[in-house]
Amino acid sequence: MDPQQLKNVNKTIWEHLSKAETTEQNVAKLINQLYQNFPNYDINNYVNPYLKLSLLHINSQFGRSNIVQGLFQQKPQVDIKDINDRTPLHYAAMSGNVDTIKVLIQNGANINAVTLGNETPLMKAAQFNQQKAVSFLLQHNANTNIKNSLNQTVSDILRISHPNLYQKMKQEFPNLIH
Repeated sequence: MDPQQLKNVNKTIWEHLSKAETTEQNVAKLINQLYQNFPNYDINNYVNPYLKLSLLHINSQFGRSNIVQGLFQQKPQVDIKDINDRTPLHYAAMSGNVDTIKVLIQNGANINAVTLGNETPLMKAAQFNQQKAVSFLLQHNANTNIKNSLNQTVSDILRISHPNLYQKMKQEFPNLIH
């Protein structure tokens, strides 16, 4: 595939996948067509080269867990980073998509991957008040001692931004949330 063709294909994919209302069925059809027409398409291509977003990032963000699982047949880089060093797990955590978080972790995602701001997926889930995602990541041994670029741990983020969630997590995980 020549560079212009790749650019056009990625633009088409981006236009379809970046819409929240796009169904998993439509995404599956699009990806199947992609690989029928371009069997050598690299799963790690950035469909949005400006933000450095891959198919795995976008589908993780929208909680398309079945699609994410299917993408692993193409052997993507599970910890591929966007322009801010966020991985697909960061996107799933921000959106609170526990099923997608499970799929990513089962496929080797680094639960403690950090962004340019030294934020983990757990911190992103906390910032976005995603209770189920925070709880799941804590249950799966996410590190609560990592500090972001503001010198805050996940406990600090919860206490400052979401006091109710902080209290719930402190009760549920007293050894982890202080």
